[in-house]
Amino acid sequence: EFITLYNESISLRNKIDTLFTEVDGVSREVNDPEVGMKPKILKALKENRLVKQEVQNTKFVVEMLEYLSELRTSEKRFQEYMSQGRIEEAAGTITGMDRLLESPPIQTSQQIHILERLKMQLTSMKESLDQSLDDLLNEAISFKKTGADDADGFNLSVLSAVEKDNSTTLLTS
Repeated sequence: EFITLYNESISLRNKIDTLFTEVDGVSREVNDPEVGMKPKILKALKENRLVKQEVQNTKFVVEMLEYLSELRTSEKRFQEYMSQGRIEEAAGTITGMDRLLESPPIQTSQQIHILERLKMQLTSMKESLDQSLDDLLNEAISFKKTGADDADGFNLSVLSAVEKDNSTTLLTS
């Protein structure tokens, strides 16, 4: 019986040694810096992080380009309306651009520089609109002094143009 138990213990020891050898092999396969699973997983995670960052950057660029394109389209519409004398539509375009500039897609330090330039451009457009309105007002209303120096009288002339009608009316009082 001793020999049987001795042989079983040797067999058991061999199985345990084989198990430890296999565990060491698995450990090397997992942790080996060149071909192990752990470095492969870490490399895959790093690549995944880089791809994710690239996707986020691309989305940011697309959103920013769409935003800038919308602003550019509004600016072109403003210029068209101004050249056609459609002051009311031009003013509406400026209001729309104001709203766009209040909610930009960028939330970084780049936002400050880009938005400041766009706001300066919008201010310039507002000044252009104001100047056009002033010019139209000056063309539409005029005052003339009437009579001699001792008689104070003024003549107010208002030039009224009817839309879709080429005729103008001169009103005096």
